[in-house]
Amino acid sequence: MEPVTLLDWSARYSLRRGLCHKAAYFLARSVIVFDRWLGRFSVIADLDEDVVSGWVAWMETQAYSPRTRYGYRSNVLSLWRYLADEHEHRWPGRVRKAPKPEPMPVAWTLDELRKLRLAAESATGRIVHTNCPRSLYLMTLLDAAYESGLRRGDLWRLEQGQFMPNGIIILRQNKTRTPHEPQLNPDTLARVRRLPGKLPLRWPGTERGFYDCWRVWMLKPSGVRPGVLQQLRRSGATHLESIRPHETSRYLGHRSPDMKRHYVDRSQAYGPAPQPPRFWWEDDGKGNPKPPPGKDG
Repeated sequence: MEPVTLLDWSARYSLRRGLCHKAAYFLARSVIVFDRWLGRFSVIADLDEDVVSGWVAWMETQAYSPRTRYGYRSNVLSLWRYLADEHEHRWPGRVRKAPKPEPMPVAWTLDELRKLRLAAESATGRIVHTNCPRSLYLMTLLDAAYESGLRRGDLWRLEQGQFMPNGIIILRQNKTRTPHEPQLNPDTLARVRRLPGKLPLRWPGTERGFYDCWRVWMLKPSGVRPGVLQQLRRSGATHLESIRPHETSRYLGHRSPDMKRHYVDRSQAYGPAPQPPRFWWEDDGKGNPKPPPGKDG
């Protein structure tokens, strides 16, 4: 009888742990890449520190990004720990690291947001299928995305009944399934009421079609750096972090404060690192610094 492969075990692991389709796919993909390096289907006996470390080292020589290498390694080690409990296989020891790069999100500045807003106000014509003025839809979507900090999917799923009279939005986030209560300004809420349909902020076409129009109607006329709706979520988090950092996680709808580092643009929210005193700097006794010494000291 042939031994059960790690690819089969990954399917059982996904089923028993209730992994979503995307997580199950990446787990299987990790095992497939491991098998590709081995040149055969892997089995439980291949879960050895030296073998897995050799695979991680091989991935560093291939066209895998640091984030991908980190994810594949983590998936195989998670499967290893699961099989160690199920089959009394030894737990993983010291395996070669695959450092994950620290996120460096980029946000639009307030000046860039003003330019986007002017481009939205200047948009002419109407949107096909809804007959809604382009300027009304774009201004409302821009303001709602920035003020609420919601993801694109959550914005497009909002129904008119979820907008309370005081501007609070009652929803359960689609990605995390956790409740969240963002808020809109009164003028933004008034424009949401004017949008047609049960789903006022939803684009009537495909996501790709939306971003084609977004680029033509918003980015090119405004001249700002390229970005998608997620950029508005990063921008709101960045600007809030610079004035009320203790509220940024609540704005993003996160339970863990550490997650905000994936959204906050450090070049805008934080100042430069401090410098030590200049050791050659002298005072003339009246509080005025002397010029630095010459090349000869």
